[in-house]
Amino acid sequence: MSAELSNILKENDIKKTDAYIYVDEFFRVVEYSGDLMKFGIKTIHSGELLTNSISYFTGILPVMQKHFLLRFVKFPGGKSADIHIIKDKNNYWIFFVDVEKEEQEKVEFHQNINNRVLSKLTN
Repeated sequence: MSAELSNILKENDIKKTDAYIYVDEFFRVVEYSGDLMKFGIKTIHSGELLTNSISYFTGILPVMQKHFLLRFVKFPGGKSADIHIIKDKNNYWIFFVDVEKEEQEKVEFHQNINNRVLSKLTN
């Protein structure tokens, strides 16, 4: 991992990733690791085009900025993740960070606000 990439991870407060995929400038998978099944990715092979395994990346890559973030992406089975796409020279690191707990907290927070508003309206 390059020093630049380490800095990007630090700057974006990415401390733990559940999975990652590293692709080259032609979007071929170079390496991958982690629990990709958790995010509905059943098969992925080095040397293969990323979009052959994960169709939703069609149209997302290439990204122009150094760090592109997709927040609260829902996957089959109900899992949610933040997907960080980080450009490293001509290649891309794609990090999957499980945010299921944060999403549930957000839902509960909004539900609490809605309940308070409704209770004020009915009083």
